[in-house]
Amino acid sequence: MFHGMAYKSGEDVRIPREWGDFVERLAGSLGVSATVYAPLDRVPRQRAPDFSLGSSRRLSFSSGPPIPGGALMPFLRDLRRLDAAFLLLPGLRGVIAAWACRAAKVPYIVYDGLGGGMWDPPGLVTRLRAHLFRRLEPFALRGARGATVAGVELEDRVANWCEVLPVAPITALQAPPEGDQQKKRTVLFVGSLSERKGIPELLTAWERMPRRIRSGWELKIVGAGALSGDVARFAQHRPDCAAPGYVPHGPELYRYYEDAAILVLPSHNEGFPRVLLEGAAYGCALATTQLAGIAAEFNGSYSPQWLVPGDVASLIDALSALMVGAWPAAGKDARAWYLLNWSERSPSFETAAFIRTQIPGLAA
Repeated sequence: MFHGMAYKSGEDVRIPREWGDFVERLAGSLGVSATVYAPLDRVPRQRAPDFSLGSSRRLSFSSGPPIPGGALMPFLRDLRRLDAAFLLLPGLRGVIAAWACRAAKVPYIVYDGLGGGMWDPPGLVTRLRAHLFRRLEPFALRGARGATVAGVELEDRVANWCEVLPVAPITALQAPPEGDQQKKRTVLFVGSLSERKGIPELLTAWERMPRRIRSGWELKIVGAGALSGDVARFAQHRPDCAAPGYVPHGPELYRYYEDAAILVLPSHNEGFPRVLLEGAAYGCALATTQLAGIAAEFNGSYSPQWLVPGDVASLIDALSALMVGAWPAAGKDARAWYLLNWSERSPSFETAAFIRTQIPGLAA
């Protein structure tokens, strides 16, 4: 069982390709069938790339009506027939699903994350929801057989309640590219266009950056979200800025990484984002905020240009240091760091091995 998110396009129900691939590989590794329970009650801030669940031999799909919590209805109906559950736990829906598993004595593993969507867009209701989830999360974790987390930032907190395994972030990246790329003088951002991702600071920093440094460079902002309109208006009046909008994971997005010299991530909060792995795999020099979940994943072989969350001056300084000549060597070091630490890792394989240990009776 996979409790995830989907959106509806015509008559087809789809989930993000990277999650769909993950679930299919996970089911294959375990030798089990998987039913995906996905709500249709809201449109994601970024449209997901196409992954048709109907095309999979291993997966079936069950969804509830397009109302809040709709996916819980078929899940609760089927719960006693499930051998185990794998729950996303970034929000209240996952907590309710965990409670139901405990009541039905169905073993479950959770995938826990920061739940960044709770802070985006900001507002009183959003903050209250995030606070409520943080209060209820321990009750869901306490009954879990174990938890997987993307990166080590959450490990200490989750380990208070159950055994935890840090896994590689879920990404559609299959293998790093081979050979040297012909890089363009491009600073690339990939992600949701929101205050949480530091978009206002990025736009301000690019505008204030000295012209002699910015000359010959282009800022490309790839993504969609609450601040899409602000980004589009900013790019419309600047020849050195482009806003392609949403680009699905896969070859189309990877071409942006392949061209870019620098990947920038000025987020205010993160776990360990997959865009850093993808950018590093393609030899992009990295400039990112020094958050606990990010800093913990870098070792002595490479360190990005660190940013201070919400600080425009540090963003200008870090990008300037790379743009004036440091980016080629930094990009090679980032790629070497990826190859050394991440290229052989598979989140689906790691998760399957963990599930076998924690729920030994699941698969023959």
